[in-house]
Amino acid sequence: METTTARELILLVLLVKILAAAAIASIMARFANFKNLLFVSDKSLQQRLQFGVVLGVPLMFGAALRIILQYQAPDLGMEGAILAGVLGGTGAGVAAGALAAFPALFHQELLALPFLVAAGAMGGFARYLAAS
Repeated sequence: METTTARELILLVLLVKILAAAAIASIMARFANFKNLLFVSDKSLQQRLQFGVVLGVPLMFGAALRIILQYQAPDLGMEGAILAGVLGGTGAGVAAGALAAFPALFHQELLALPFLVAAGAMGGFARYLAAS
């Protein structure tokens, strides 16, 4: 019996991330409020922040699971912050990134907050660059 190689471990982590993202998306798509926030073309600042918070809460739970289980697969913080920025704008990306970084901050991972906030802001900037 062979031991698990690094490639197999990376593939397993990516597969678990895809499964977690699909599960979160299928749960969130059932709520009418989320659909309304997602499909509004010109969002107000309040709607952008609501969208970021709605996406940020599952990301926060994923980061908390990563810390509790000491396993990196359920943490979708960076991917989720970028996605929130692309779909909801800079405010949504920053809000989602900040929420996703809170469990890491309590675990003494001090660079998580600026990194995830910057990732969300970059997603928002990509939204504005792609619009033109």
